[in-house]
Amino acid sequence: MKENRMKSRRKEFKNRQWLIGIGLIIVIIIAVFFWNLVVYNTEKNSIGGVKARAGLDQGQLTFISPDSSQKESILIEIAEDDYSRANGLMFRQDLAENQGMLFIFEEERLQYFWMKNTPVSLDMIFVNKEHKIVNIQKYTMPYSTKSYGSTGPALYVVEVIAGYCDQRGIEAGWTIKWKRY
Repeated sequence: MKENRMKSRRKEFKNRQWLIGIGLIIVIIIAVFFWNLVVYNTEKNSIGGVKARAGLDQGQLTFISPDSSQKESILIEIAEDDYSRANGLMFRQDLAENQGMLFIFEEERLQYFWMKNTPVSLDMIFVNKEHKIVNIQKYTMPYSTKSYGSTGPALYVVEVIAGYCDQRGIEAGWTIKWKRY
């Protein structure tokens, strides 16, 4: 009798182990499914093969020299609410040369940014309400809490990969125009 109870308990124990194992496998499958869903939704939007964060409007921004002889265009993601402006390009591991982010603020004022949680160096272009570039903070330091700011009131800030402005000769006095897609 005692031996039958022992066999029964062993069998129950093995059944429980088997059920726990199956449960863990199901939990892992569900977690992987949701992780892939999040990654897919984060990267599904793209313009010209450049991935954009889900939920952000996209468009094209053109830099125009003072004499209109030179024009340079990039694909942009548009950050125009508190949440998207706060997140900006944080946690991006790379940024294509033809890609950037346009920050739109409610009012023109001195603007300040930092690079905390941003692993790529950027050029930050501060632009006033007349769409004229006020100043550029070039080659920002990744992960830095240093404050990078405008030298005058700005309504817009454009972030591009570091070196973009030097390579194309973009400087204060140029203007921007942009459109949504």
